[in-house]
Amino acid sequence: HTDQFEALASCVAADGDGDLRRSLGLDAVGPSEVAAAERLLGSLGGLAAVRLDNTSAEAFFLRYENLNGTAYTANWNSSMNLGQRGLDDLSGELHAMSQEQWAFSFRKAPPDCVLAMPFSVSTAVSTKNCWLVNKVSPSDQQIRDRYLLSSPSQMAVLNLTFARARASAQALESEYVMVNEAPRVHRSWTKASTDLTTALATARAEVAAPARQTALDMVRAANATDCSSVRAALLFSARALGDDFVRAQVTLWACSSILAASCLGLTALYCFLWHLRQSGATHRSGFPRQGFPVDPLGRGGGAGADHGGGFSDDEGGGGG
Repeated sequence: HTDQFEALASCVAADGDGDLRRSLGLDAVGPSEVAAAERLLGSLGGLAAVRLDNTSAEAFFLRYENLNGTAYTANWNSSMNLGQRGLDDLSGELHAMSQEQWAFSFRKAPPDCVLAMPFSVSTAVSTKNCWLVNKVSPSDQQIRDRYLLSSPSQMAVLNLTFARARASAQALESEYVMVNEAPRVHRSWTKASTDLTTALATARAEVAAPARQTALDMVRAANATDCSSVRAALLFSARALGDDFVRAQVTLWACSSILAASCLGLTALYCFLWHLRQSGATHRSGFPRQGFPVDPLGRGGGAGADHGGGFSDDEGGGGG
């Protein structure tokens, strides 16, 4: 009751400061607390605006999820690549310079190559040989030792061509041992984005919302506890109530007076009418019958009177 009296006095008393924080026990809410609450509200507003678009990466995964080595292309000049035609041309160049057949793994062998075998240094040179080129063999030294009859210029071209062949074989091996991680990354992305969306929703509902309400209460406790504005409304209401009360009392008194005067007038009129009736009854006891004489001796009630036989002298003797 003391706190309520203090709150009422601070709001409506002439010397009240209008501050309800002391009465409500909110003295600890100061400028520093309000500033911290406002900063918290700003941060929580930023959290509410965070949205993760789970579909933003779908175009990327749709393009690269099915990527494999069949789409690999290596260009070393304007006319040669790892396509079948480029490898056939490279095999033809090697055959023309070395008089032996050369093939590549995972690619169709030349027409004269019945069964391609891994390169063997100890096997003599023969047009029937068909070797597989890999990324390390035949090496430059093996080529020089094997094709001794070639001129220096022919040997240089032969080494350059075999270097291109070894590079192509290495590229082909890389093509077929390629492991596409895009599907695994896609699954990881989908799970992580779903978990993050759930975490954001939980944070907004169970952390941000209560914290925002608390911060709002702190700001309102510091800025919306001034009740001095009700003092003017109270004075205006009291003045209006007093005027209306006096006006109502005067109106009630006037109506009551008029009603009392009206009642007195009606009573006097009723008494006057009753007096007139009573005075008339005292002077005349009755009224004579029309068409019949009145017997001063009181005999007018005989048989002749009842049957019309009694007439006056003028009426009865006029015939004699």
